[in-house]
This record gives sequence, C-alpha cells and structure tokens, in this order.
Amino acid sequence: MSSLAEFETHLKEPIYEPSVQRVFAAFKGLGCLEQEYQIISSLPEQVAPVFVQVLRTQVNHEKAVWPVYIAQKMGWQEKDAVKIGAATDILWSLSVIIDDMFDHDSEKELVIVLSGQGLARSRPEG
Repeated sequence: MSSLAEFETHLKEPIYEPSVQRVFAAFKGLGCLEQEYQIISSLPEQVAPVFVQVLRTQVNHEKAVWPVYIAQKMGWQEKDAVKIGAATDILWSLSVIIDDMFDHDSEKELVIVLSGQGLARSRPEG
C-alpha cells in the first residue's frame, strides 16, 4: 500500500455489515489503523501484500481495539495499547497465513507459499 488512505480504503471496502462498520470506525478512530499501516509498511515488499490480503478478507479489526478499551478502563497509556492492538491484529493475520500454508488452502484467491526469500503470493492453479 502506497498510502494510509489507500490502506484504509482497501481494508474498508468489503465491510457492509453495520456492526462491523462501527468496529472499523473505532479501529480507525483509536489510531489502530495508522499504527497497523506503519507495521505493514515496515515489512519486506514481498511479504506485506500477503498480510494486507488477510487483513482485508478476515475483517478481524476488533482484536486491535480490545487492548485500547482495556487500557482506557484501567487508566493505562492508550498509545501503548494502540501499538499492542495493531500488533495483535498483525499476529492474528500471521496465524491465518501459517494455517493456510499447513492446510494447503487452495479455496482462497491467494495461496500462501514459502519461498527462499520469505512468504510470497501465488495464484492457485486450475
């Protein structure tokens, strides 16, 4: 993703359910979207698109907001909780990627394969 706005549009596009839209609004409003974009932007070029695809298709951003809500309730540093929340979302995405690799998941548009240079994307054959 070349910009935060493009990242946001890409993640938000498949969301049509009002309750999920509210979660995404909180995800953005609390700063988790921006923090997650910073993490994704720091990943190697061949790896980042795989994470973005999982983040888009799994619509799992509620995992990022829970640490922030807990921090608010406990009086902890919210900015640290935003980082923890974004990292949680990314780590959950990694678990999906690893699961797809072990399951040889060919039902999805993108199949995750292990290459000599790290994770890479390939289209399923047939």
